[in-house]
Amino acid sequence: SQAAREFLAKEVGIDVEKIVMMDGCGLSRYNLMSPHQFVTFLVWMHTQFAYASEFIAALPISGMDGTLLHRMENAEMKGKIRAKTGTMTGISTISGYLTTKDGETLAFSILQNGIVGKSKEYKAFIEDEIINYLVGFSR
Repeated sequence: SQAAREFLAKEVGIDVEKIVMMDGCGLSRYNLMSPHQFVTFLVWMHTQFAYASEFIAALPISGMDGTLLHRMENAEMKGKIRAKTGTMTGISTISGYLTTKDGETLAFSILQNGIVGKSKEYKAFIEDEIINYLVGFSR
């Protein structure tokens, strides 16, 4: 976790004093980062020529593969989102990139905790609806 904190501070420019990182793999319930910090990282990563394309290519595609195979399958969203999901009991998250109707790439992060009941409902009715709104966004 110390190596990750140093990288985020020195390379990405994230204020790590506002992060709680108990482990480097992200599986501790005590890790705390904000959606803003995730988006800061995603925006930075998008600008890194040496490895941005590989990083983005590793993310599942909406309605097509991985953890997004059966999510966001409608015509407006299919193939327009590349994102990493995360789920634990009471937690559902999704962060990544999407393409708006104008062809603009946006980084996004939605982190939910305190979920009671099935996370599938929160994914469909909150996360996917927010992402659908962003895909339809136009400046």
